[in-house]
Amino acid sequence: MAARLLETPAAAVVGGRPRLSATGEVHVVYLLGPLAAIACIYVVWLLGRDIIGGFQSLIGVLALEGIHFFNFSVPKFAHDQMQLPFWALTGLFIYRALAHQRILDWLLAGVALALCFWSKYAAFALAGSIGLFILFDIRARRALATLGPWLMALAFLVVIAPNLNWLAETGFMPFHYVDARAKIATHWYHVVTFPLQWTASQLFFLAPALGLIALALSHRAQPRALPDEEIAFARRYVTMLALGPFAITTLLALTFGRPAGCDVGLSAVVLAPLALLLWLGPVDSAGGRRFATGFAVVFVAMPLAYAIVEVFEPLLRDRPKATQFPGAALGADGHAEMAREVRDAARLCGRRRIRQQQYRRLLARPPARDRACRGDAQSVDRPR
Repeated sequence: MAARLLETPAAAVVGGRPRLSATGEVHVVYLLGPLAAIACIYVVWLLGRDIIGGFQSLIGVLALEGIHFFNFSVPKFAHDQMQLPFWALTGLFIYRALAHQRILDWLLAGVALALCFWSKYAAFALAGSIGLFILFDIRARRALATLGPWLMALAFLVVIAPNLNWLAETGFMPFHYVDARAKIATHWYHVVTFPLQWTASQLFFLAPALGLIALALSHRAQPRALPDEEIAFARRYVTMLALGPFAITTLLALTFGRPAGCDVGLSAVVLAPLALLLWLGPVDSAGGRRFATGFAVVFVAMPLAYAIVEVFEPLLRDRPKATQFPGAALGADGHAEMAREVRDAARLCGRRRIRQQQYRRLLARPPARDRACRGDAQSVDRPR
């Protein structure tokens, strides 16, 4: 799998381009990444509130501040950030659909899953995880006897249909792109090292969030009295959302001998802290105070680390970065070149217009020989 797995053309169309056109200010695009992260955090909180209550869910979503993708990467709006809220919405609506069997939740789940694919085709890992869960979980499998899952599939197909048509018209170009740029295992040990690198990268990015959850659970209260079936189902479901996409991606990497990019796990990790709280929680007031202290440290440390990296990393290594892209200079050069081409075209059109006018005047005047002949005829006919 390539690092930018199966990208789609939707980010520019749905994301920055309309807002740039509406405001006329290029810097507005830097708001889109934070807005997508905020929307994702809110939806994850709604899911957690439905299961374990608002306070416990708040602990789970605030821990996301320790994940790289919600601090270092959030200024960059790309397909990864665009997928975040749709990934979380899919998890929320399917949980509500399975728990309450409402048709509207099934339809919204199908739409949200299709929008995940519109953002990034890595959503196949989420779709596969959900499909396997519904097939093999005892409680979830009962839903197959109802109309809901089939309406979800119909809603999904309706929303994804234009994208499928685009894929067919372009010869499945994103898949060829991934195949061309993905690394290939050239030694037998790559079959082992590629998944290990992928797993280590996910644990590295999750480490601060896991540390925050550990602080919150260091003084754990007595488990809350919840119905056994309800909490057991919620644990299985959220754990599937947190680990299922990771397991499917790892299995494909092992099968095809190709590494998975670290950003493939971006959307899946958003539910990891909540899953831990479901199994190890709840958090009491003492754990909440410890968590608040750790969160304050992370909240200040991450922006400082980002500033330090941006200022000093170019002095230590010459690897180009997206934040160093000379967009303003390239834009100025492109504008100047386009202005020159427009001026040249205007001159050419002006010269052509003058020539056309001269040609029309020449056509309107008879040739000199005809004028001479008419003059001689008039001189002969004129009475003397």
